[in-house]
Amino acid sequence: MNLHPNPVIIVAAFSRTHSLSRLLNSLLLADYGGQKIKLVISLDYSPFQDVARIAGNLSWPFGEKIIIRHDEHLGLKRHIFSCLDFALNEEIVILLEDDLLVSPAFYQYVCQSYASLGDSGSVAGISLYSYREAESSSLPFEPLSDGYVNHFIQFPSSWGLAVTRKQWMEFRTWEIENSENTVKLPQFVADWGDNSWKKEMTKYLLATKKYFSFPNTSFTTNFSETGTNANQSNGFQSPLSLNVSSGAFAIPETSKSVYDVFFEPEFRIVKFLCPEISKNEIDVDLYGIKDKSFLNSQYILTSRKIHNPLRAFAGNLRPPLMNVSQSLPGNALVFGERKSAEMKPVSKESWAAAFVRNPVLTNSSSDNICGFRISVLIYDCDGGDFRKSVQSVWKQEYSNLDRIILADEPDLPEGEAAGWRFAGKMPIMGRDQMNHALSITDGDIMVFVPAGSEIQPFIFQTVSQIFSRFPELEWIIGQARSSQASKDSIPVSRLRFTPRQFSMKTVSQLKRIFVPSAVFFRRDLWKKTRNANYIDVDTDPFLHTWRYFMDAAALHPVASNFCITNDSAFPESKEKIFRGTVNPPGIFHRFLSAAGRPFFQMDIPIFRFLHYEKNHYPDVIRTPQNGTGWYRSRY
Repeated sequence: MNLHPNPVIIVAAFSRTHSLSRLLNSLLLADYGGQKIKLVISLDYSPFQDVARIAGNLSWPFGEKIIIRHDEHLGLKRHIFSCLDFALNEEIVILLEDDLLVSPAFYQYVCQSYASLGDSGSVAGISLYSYREAESSSLPFEPLSDGYVNHFIQFPSSWGLAVTRKQWMEFRTWEIENSENTVKLPQFVADWGDNSWKKEMTKYLLATKKYFSFPNTSFTTNFSETGTNANQSNGFQSPLSLNVSSGAFAIPETSKSVYDVFFEPEFRIVKFLCPEISKNEIDVDLYGIKDKSFLNSQYILTSRKIHNPLRAFAGNLRPPLMNVSQSLPGNALVFGERKSAEMKPVSKESWAAAFVRNPVLTNSSSDNICGFRISVLIYDCDGGDFRKSVQSVWKQEYSNLDRIILADEPDLPEGEAAGWRFAGKMPIMGRDQMNHALSITDGDIMVFVPAGSEIQPFIFQTVSQIFSRFPELEWIIGQARSSQASKDSIPVSRLRFTPRQFSMKTVSQLKRIFVPSAVFFRRDLWKKTRNANYIDVDTDPFLHTWRYFMDAAALHPVASNFCITNDSAFPESKEKIFRGTVNPPGIFHRFLSAAGRPFFQMDIPIFRFLHYEKNHYPDVIRTPQNGTGWYRSRY
């Protein structure tokens, strides 16, 4: 088979030695059809030499090998652009980031794609990766099968892509000519950092109405290992195709499998499959999370609630649009006037309930409805009401719980005691008692709940999703709301601590902030710190636990209300938690922190930046405005 033209392979690497070795080994196993292949390994500046050593030691038997070592740290966006700029001097380039693994047939697929698609004006690039989860919603994605081997999404591919000289030159020219042009972006894209090159490419695709071509089966898979824009998670791994299909390639104009930036089928596809509801233009919102600013038609097909819908369809078939095409009655998808639709985004839990019979959903790694096993320990706190706490746990739509009450069986309504273990009342809650209580749990994640405090709805799902999305996190703290209606939730800015700042607070200040029912931690973190040398045995054991947790791992606040608490007034105290592995801050450091923090909290950009850089706060965990997924934010 003639594989001309010969695309150049470019590998972008930074500091991940294991990842680079894995990718290079998979490249050595690929089929290049006996052609001479140029390999370029571009290394962003790093003080570590191991990555350069691995690149240098690689024996590349298929042709020329070039290693580029940058003298300054470019960052992800500039580094990727510098790699793709090779396309300006080559016919085709294939870009692979170092956390990928390629199929043996990946090179043949690229060559066949361009032999079939040519320089189609509506195609901005070729993806080697095939999505199984929509990045817009982290829900299952399966393209419509229209007889072709590819489909199209108005969304860039970063997990293995190829571009021609013409395609890349058109993007670079547009970028220069439209540097001041503001393109309306979905919120989940707008939330990406400035270091994201995909953000710029998404603007380009939306402005020029172009697409990336995606294979129906993947020729790369993504390990999503910790890096500049990723935290380890295998939620976006995709099964690899070992061979190139002999089927035909579509172009966007002929394909019946074309999707917008939200991974929703375009209206013309719905019109073709579902003519009965498409006599007028409609908004397509099957995931129920599309930004309101992108909903402009009189009618809508959605998984949100619509008052007095004109039609309603089931959720049995996959992909979901097939339920509409086949006119299967049900209540998973509804069609009606947009003004009658509720604009609140559909939660992943609700979507899962509506489409639970869809087999693809049961294989989704990110939805994880059962999630981590969470141990909930309710303990007596100044005679607090056990019933409130127990009922708040019972109301959670989360089944994977280990429920423990640290008391003799309290007076609970009939039926509510079922499923709880009773460990007996502890006369005091001290260090030994905490360790004993935690030793009888069997959860992956743990939380203490003082009797009288209430866990907010869906918090266990939230916590499970966050720990799944960010496996490097060891403990998190959410916002707590007082049971007194006149008091607001603790602002996120007050939940950001470094060990030094923790040592600057009084005991009473820390107790008001570190509400036990708002702190969730991994079992492994407790195991690492349970034998820590507690000095002040008379001081609150929770504060000592948090102090040693903080010495062992960064505490990440979550911008979400976790609980309602009875915040009975604590006596003021001037005692400080200075002991531990961190020295107390000096007077000058304390002065600068105290002077800078108000500007940080008032969101004055330059002062906020300086205060952040000086104190090295852990990132805040936030959810986009559409309410789906989680991301890390500096502010």
